[in-house]
Amino acid sequence: MAHCLRLRFERDGVPKDIEDAQQMLESVIASTALGSVVHTKAVYGLGRVYETLYHYTGLSEYVGQAHDCFGRTLDGLETMKEEDATMELELLVGLAWCLNTIPARKANAEALRLCAAVLHEAVDTDSVYTLALYGMSTACYTRWDMSGRQEKTDLINSQDYARRAAQNQHRLRFRHLKWLATICRERTDGGDDVAYVNEAIERGAEAVEIIKQRQAPASHDVATVLIALGLAYHTRYRVQPDPEDLENAINLHRRALGTIAYTPFSARHTLVDCLCDRYQALGFPKDIEDAVETVKQALEEAPDGSVDKSLSIANVGRTLALRYCHGKEDSDFRSAKQALEDASAMFQSSDGYPPGLLVFVQELLAKIHDVHFQVHRREEDAEMSIRYMEDAIATKKEFALDLGGSSPRSSRGSEQSMQDACSTLESPINAIHITISRETTSDDSPELTGLAPVHDSLSRFSIPA
Repeated sequence: MAHCLRLRFERDGVPKDIEDAQQMLESVIASTALGSVVHTKAVYGLGRVYETLYHYTGLSEYVGQAHDCFGRTLDGLETMKEEDATMELELLVGLAWCLNTIPARKANAEALRLCAAVLHEAVDTDSVYTLALYGMSTACYTRWDMSGRQEKTDLINSQDYARRAAQNQHRLRFRHLKWLATICRERTDGGDDVAYVNEAIERGAEAVEIIKQRQAPASHDVATVLIALGLAYHTRYRVQPDPEDLENAINLHRRALGTIAYTPFSARHTLVDCLCDRYQALGFPKDIEDAVETVKQALEEAPDGSVDKSLSIANVGRTLALRYCHGKEDSDFRSAKQALEDASAMFQSSDGYPPGLLVFVQELLAKIHDVHFQVHRREEDAEMSIRYMEDAIATKKEFALDLGGSSPRSSRGSEQSMQDACSTLESPINAIHITISRETTSDDSPELTGLAPVHDSLSRFSIPA
């Protein structure tokens, strides 16, 4: 009964269904003996409820609760006299999903091994086989990301597994299509052919069509599907500028942000990127005003001391700097300068940020001082511009970065990537062209570090190396 309620909740999004499912399972767990078949299956079912709640809300606390239930289920399997092969395989995929949220090589390696075990044991027509393909794809992607995004073998393998998963008519096919769209976009973002982002748009559009048929329009799943397609349109605009693609990207991100209260951190910042791009291309004053308001809202929502807060401060500085270069208002110069100096101090005082972010801030500070010098002819602005450019060059040399005019793409850590650094200052309107955050829309990567280690009893399963 609880299983049916959970599936109906996935389809319809009626809160009472998932609440009733959770209460039923908790009641069974409380009234049955630890280690019994019924108790173990109820704990597993509760883990699936928490997994579903994560995909509906996007709140990472549910991942930890799901992991705890899956771990307890694994312990219970040791004492069960009768085997349930399907549940065991689904459990391995569930554990792999939880492990994929931990930004650590050991957890990633275990996720890969668990998914490989399922692919080895399951029949390719089974539902769990499709889930294992999806799990392998996300795990390969995570390994590529943690390895600096240089060697593309893992990214290509991730794309292959994602394609195979998306080909199957699974009830979660929209999620697999969205993930395939994300990886295809990454290929173009990484310098590969534009054909990949065209495929990303096609697969993303398929996912959107599927969710239109669902009766649960307000969920984290829906928001991330919209964002994935919006990101693909934005990437294609960057490669082959077409105002219609930019319009689509803006509209999709606005729809995603209006879907539920919680959306991925990068969604507001990507909307800011799109608005700034359109402002630079067409010069609509409302776009830069909307961009400033959107990034300020992101700053207000970001927790103090978090990576989100630091990146939001940097993006506030970037957006105000763009408005200053166009309007020459001294208040914008002062506010942009303060925000960028604060971001620079944060990036320099922590080892958790890619050095490319610091270079971006230093180059941007140099540019706004240069513009301020052109307007007011103050010698101190010229000196500050030179000083910040020298700092940027020194940072590039220190970290062996490209000494050209753009900052390199950085890996997502929680998070987050940066590309398209400051362009050459040819005119005020084209002074700044940079993206702070181009995060993937994988819903398998919340920032979690507190999950318990994998149980030793996993050794009972046949897990190929």
